Amino acid sequence: MKRQLKITAGWVEVRNPKPLVKGEAGFAIPIVLGVGLIMMLIATIMILRSQGDRSLATGQKSTNQALIIAETGVTKVQALLNRYRSLATISNTDTNKWSSFITNTEAGIGCDPVSDFDPDVQKFDAVNPADSNDGWVEIHSDSDSLKHEYRVISYNYNSANSQGNLIVEGRTRQDTIVRSTARLQVAIPVTRATPTTFQPPAIWAREYNLGSNIFDVDTAIQFGCDTPVNAANFRRKTPPTPNPSKIISDRSLSLPKVPPLPVPCPPAPATLTSANKPCYIEIPALTASQIFPRPEDINPTTGYGNDGTGSDGEYIYYIRKSGSNSVNFNLTGTDKITIPFNPTSTNSQKVTLYLEGNFKSTVEHLCPPPSPPPSPPPSPPPKICRSVDLQIWGLTNTEQITIKNDGNLDVFVLAPQATAKWEGSGQIRGAMWIKTWGSSPKTGTVVEQPDPWNWTEIPTSLQPISPPPNIAPYTAWQTQEIP
Repeated sequence: MKRQLKITAGWVEVRNPKPLVKGEAGFAIPIVLGVGLIMMLIATIMILRSQGDRSLATGQKSTNQALIIAETGVTKVQALLNRYRSLATISNTDTNKWSSFITNTEAGIGCDPVSDFDPDVQKFDAVNPADSNDGWVEIHSDSDSLKHEYRVISYNYNSANSQGNLIVEGRTRQDTIVRSTARLQVAIPVTRATPTTFQPPAIWAREYNLGSNIFDVDTAIQFGCDTPVNAANFRRKTPPTPNPSKIISDRSLSLPKVPPLPVPCPPAPATLTSANKPCYIEIPALTASQIFPRPEDINPTTGYGNDGTGSDGEYIYYIRKSGSNSVNFNLTGTDKITIPFNPTSTNSQKVTLYLEGNFKSTVEHLCPPPSPPPSPPPSPPPKICRSVDLQIWGLTNTEQITIKNDGNLDVFVLAPQATAKWEGSGQIRGAMWIKTWGSSPKTGTVVEQPDPWNWTEIPTSLQPISPPPNIAPYTAWQTQEIP
């Protein structure tokens, strides 16, 4: 029993406290211990909760980072589609990658089109669909160990609703440990553009080195992205002549692809049927003068008869290359290619030349001026000569086309990879659809639009010109569970 001290003025009084009742002794200690235990439990809970909140906040931050990275991937895909808009109607899957279209020459791919000559392969590789665990593209690093990456899972175009469905994943990675991954699915509206209504261009190129060259054409197209052409070099063909041509500077209107080669012709002599018409005749590179069609090809006994190898009396030749050239004549010499025209001659036919390599030659194919039809019309009607009766198609390896004529030339040239150059005092009457017009030494008209000239004159495989589709901002955005 403890004593209690009471201090008063000058005195210390000692009292004995009230004795404890039996059973109360030792009761305070459990209470103190219990209160302490409760406080320790509360503190532990608070610590664990704080750690959980911190982990939740860290996880949420990491997830948000992954979503931001996935959105960055979506933005990169949209940027590529805006540059190569025709790809918006082509699905991008692990079995049909957009990168396989780098060599595509279809019209309307866009500025620096896929068919162009310096495609950004890295940008295509960066949107190739993922194969299993591959396909991650790094876009940012906060440190040597923390990486931000995205990958394209797929892009599928649905023509029924004109919509592309894009799925992209984003992730953050610490060294080899993936901290967070998010998957986004977005819907991209794709609207088809209406075919063009303007007149077919007589000159269509990405770049023009004009010099003193004049183009007497109603319509010209420039699909490059740089300096516009000088309108002073272009004069409208139809009255009033002084008016400038309609120059369409649209980087979405890239050149159409060359029509594909038909089937090879059977060995001559042969009777051509619907099963092997049209067909082409393969010949080696030319180093000397040649008349087309070749006499042996139109001879009923040794060749293919008067019907030609096409469906409309058209003779199609595939000229192989020697070195880099399919046709290589000395322009100062007398060697030339001739396509004669005579309304009563069986040798007056349509000729198409497919070039495997470059072309350098003088070419003779001159149509007489159109005259009013006689009345009554003769039977059979006389043959009509047109510029498109001679077609020169330059394939992938055709990079140079040089023609020297002191007379005029009726021709239609399509060579998406070629720089074309005209030498001589004559001029082209027809169309030149090429990569680059190289400055020619002539002062005056180098290309004149033929008459008549409309889309019915153009081979059906090259019309109509359809601009690439329009791409709107995505309309649906949702996260997806990652399988």
